[in-house]
Amino acid sequence: MKKLLKIFSFVLFFSLGANSTFARNFSDVPPDHRFYAAIESLVNLKIVKGYPDETFRPQQNVARIEALTMILSTAGVEWWNFPTDSNFEDVPADWQSSVVSAGVERGILSADKKTFDPTRPVNRAEFLSFLKSTFPGNFVVPNLQKVSAPDVPENAWFAETLNLSRGLGLITPDLNGNLLPGQLLDRGNCAEIIYRFLIVQRGGEPQKMLSIAEADLIAALISLKNNDAAAAIGRANSAIFYTKKTLTAVPENSVARGAEKIANGFRNLCLAYQAGLDRNHEFLKKNVEWAKMFADQAVAENPIFENLAKRLRKIGDRLLSQN
Repeated sequence: MKKLLKIFSFVLFFSLGANSTFARNFSDVPPDHRFYAAIESLVNLKIVKGYPDETFRPQQNVARIEALTMILSTAGVEWWNFPTDSNFEDVPADWQSSVVSAGVERGILSADKKTFDPTRPVNRAEFLSFLKSTFPGNFVVPNLQKVSAPDVPENAWFAETLNLSRGLGLITPDLNGNLLPGQLLDRGNCAEIIYRFLIVQRGGEPQKMLSIAEADLIAALISLKNNDAAAAIGRANSAIFYTKKTLTAVPENSVARGAEKIANGFRNLCLAYQAGLDRNHEFLKKNVEWAKMFADQAVAENPIFENLAKRLRKIGDRLLSQN
């Protein structure tokens, strides 16, 4: 399958209008970084910042106190105006106490607890719980279908939060349906979750939704080049979520309709890629056929997708030829 990796190296994704342009702020977050848009957007909004050496360190784990600071800043809470003493025995009497005091006032933390464990790395369930407690009115998904995840017990304290987060498109399951509640989050992943939340919270202009979908497809491409089909499928699913959300806003827009077809076609190519790794030729063939069908439908919606549709068909043919 090594040759199979090469066929994805030349894919160019469509531009669905003017994307936001950012000044590059950090030496370790180039424009092709998977979290570039999220990080630069949050820097511009003064939600996060980098280090004096002009790095952001996107792969560095986030401590619980840092996670809470990010989310309070997202809510526009001036946490630095809060007292530098608190009831938490393990929180120093400095800016950290101001942060947890603000967290108590916002109802994110319980005033009855005596410890916070501020320096421990935050995990996915905790981070999303902080976010949901800060913005309870935004964690509403009408007619949300409850979907079980193998690693999320039905009675777990974080079960509802993760299910809502998945419904909002803040997180996506892996290939096995896991939502990874215990996964430690780094600075890049935290920025990505907040970035997605803000777009959902603000209703998301159609172009921004399509831009996120495009970024997801690019991230899926990178995952495939790294031979990580599971991550690629997760990103493709996320792209589909955002194109569908765009269609809700502008159902008559032919570009939005075509983009949704392209996202579905790319997911089928990701599934075909996985089938190739598994030596399941029949499943590979079916997914290539579906990918080509979606490519044709995209062109029928809007001719601007012709070149991209040709590339999807060519990738499908190359997948078939490698097996």
